[in-house]
Amino acid sequence: MDRSVPWWVGALIAAVAVLLAFQPGTSKYVEDLGSQVLAPVSFYVSGAGESVSGFFSTVGSIGTLRQTVQQQSQEIERLNFELVRMHELEQENADLRNLLGFEKTQPGLQLLPVRMLGTGATGIVSAITIDKGSRDGVKEDMGVITWRGLAGTVIQVRPNSASVLLVTDVGSSIAGQVQAGTSQARGIVGGQKEGTLIMRDILQQETLQTGDLVTTLGVGGTLPEGLPIGRVLRVQKRTIDMFQEAILEPVVDTNKLDRLYVILSYPKD
Repeated sequence: MDRSVPWWVGALIAAVAVLLAFQPGTSKYVEDLGSQVLAPVSFYVSGAGESVSGFFSTVGSIGTLRQTVQQQSQEIERLNFELVRMHELEQENADLRNLLGFEKTQPGLQLLPVRMLGTGATGIVSAITIDKGSRDGVKEDMGVITWRGLAGTVIQVRPNSASVLLVTDVGSSIAGQVQAGTSQARGIVGGQKEGTLIMRDILQQETLQTGDLVTTLGVGGTLPEGLPIGRVLRVQKRTIDMFQEAILEPVVDTNKLDRLYVILSYPKD
């Protein structure tokens, strides 16, 4: 029900009250009349006051609720950040543990931790840019690894950065050998557009099997011997050819390079 009172009603009541107040013997009458006339007005005014009070109370509650929601949102963001950071720390710890295990098989390596800044600008060459350069001791032909194995080799060095040619690039060429009890096959490992590797120039008499591990041969003095490169997926062999080939799966996923290390030095015989 609408309780609003027109302004002229209040004004009329006030005028009548003033006139009657100046009439002799009318004080009691005015009092009774005022009580009767002003009672409804008081009711409406009181109701309006309660409505206004309730309105401001509601506004205050909304403001408090908004502040609470904002504080809770900030706390949720903080907790999410902490969860992400904890996950990163777990990954770093796992990486360090794996790297320690890798170093046991490759003792004497001097490693420089680096991070990837970007990939090849043209998209034609499978290369990345790292955040360390000549000022940090990085030189051309140095190997770049993860704890899993060889990721690529340095091809260009700048004072504070360097370019790394990935093993999956078609221009990559690394001397490799098969690490298997029944085979010591050797060949040249290069990349393919499909993201796999191909090992060429393997003598026909050598026996290769699916799953065999191929590692660096260590010739030329640029890479240490025994760095994992890939595993044999299949063998391509024809009796009329002098050599056979093997398709390899890289041990390092070059599409997911998070933590890398440049081999600054290694023991040489």
